[in-house]
Amino acid sequence: MYLEPDGTDISWAIALCDDIAAMAGYDEQRSFRVGVESRADPVRRWVRETYTDLRADSRQLTPADFGN
Repeated sequence: MYLEPDGTDISWAIALCDDIAAMAGYDEQRSFRVGVESRADPVRRWVRETYTDLRADSRQLTPADFGN
């Protein structure tokens, strides 16, 4: 489970990024391995920015917003 400091679970966003990487042909076995935390940083930043944008609309981002 990946949690933001405020307790927001972004595991689904990390899994989504992993799926996109797999579809793009990213081969983790042959590529330089980065730590899970450093891989999660861009996702955390994106989720944080998106949550901030959506708070203005008085709603929260959920996996359903991505068709899941």
